[in-house]
Amino acid sequence: MSSLPSYFTIAQISDCHLFADTTRAGYEGINPFVNLSNVCELVVSHRPKLLLVTGDISQDHSRESYLHLQKLRQQYLPDSQLVVLPGNHDDCQLMQEIFAPEQLWLATPFEVQNWQLHCLNSQYQGTQGQVESKQLNALEQQVSVADDAHHLIAVHHHPIKSESWLDKHNWVNRQEFVTRLEKLKGVKAVVHGHIHAATEKFIAQVPVWSCPSTCWQWQLSEDFGVSDLSAGARIITCHSDGTIESGVVRI
Repeated sequence: MSSLPSYFTIAQISDCHLFADTTRAGYEGINPFVNLSNVCELVVSHRPKLLLVTGDISQDHSRESYLHLQKLRQQYLPDSQLVVLPGNHDDCQLMQEIFAPEQLWLATPFEVQNWQLHCLNSQYQGTQGQVESKQLNALEQQVSVADDAHHLIAVHHHPIKSESWLDKHNWVNRQEFVTRLEKLKGVKAVVHGHIHAATEKFIAQVPVWSCPSTCWQWQLSEDFGVSDLSAGARIITCHSDGTIESGVVRI
């Protein structure tokens, strides 16, 4: 009798900011569609079980922008389960029309082997983020009930200050999330997007990893700035014993 694999891999991408027009460029002349194509091609060799997209898929709220993501996933990563959650730029209604129910944050938690992935919706007002208490209540319940599983939490907004201009675009009730997380057992990591940069911080010894954007990167400075770092993805490896590893790859 064959045993289950001892680990699986998640490719996290974020902040694609796709336009309906695939030839349109944004900051620094960067084309979001071309960059996302290159990032998807880059992560193929990691053979991810899941392709996790942590928000801001669209820049212009167009149906076409979401279809572009679907097309590229099918082209480069047809065997990877797609999981999407919204960012402040996204249209939640359109997402629910375009993506299959099992691909949406609403289907959380996603179960893979002895792991559970919990996706939160932090869309609130403008660029601000908020996770409603009822979502946090559900998260607590799901983690507590599945006390024999290992848990990974995904959200768009950053739960810890970036100490940069991006903190003006904050998760307004992040402290409520932090307080609850500090009491939960079995959570192995939190991953997020929004800040267009790769960072590692900690909440009560739980690693909190941010993901580079698949388009332009922000400088984590006091004043607004675009970094010259290239686009990328975060590769997360989840082991059956509950250990978790992560690193960033760039085009």
